[in-house]
Amino acid sequence: MENPKRGEMELSLGGKTYKARVTLDAIIKIETSCGLGIVKVLSRLTEGELTTSQVCSTILPVFRGGGNDFRVLFFLEIVFFFVFSFSSRS
Repeated sequence: MENPKRGEMELSLGGKTYKARVTLDAIIKIETSCGLGIVKVLSRLTEGELTTSQVCSTILPVFRGGGNDFRVLFFLEIVFFFVFSFSSRS
């Protein structure tokens, strides 16, 4: 069960639902990988100005914060499959 006050949410990816959580560690990893402060990252994310690798670097720590033991390659395969499936519908 998710608790939004603790930054917890349930997200669906690749046909499965995962618990995700925005932790301080996740925020630090996001800032480090993007080279920007978290407010700038969120601003660019909402404006669609992040690269695909920056988006993946933003999402992965949040999934890991929810207790998921994602490997980077596994995560990228799921994201690639989702993007490819979504773009082929258009």
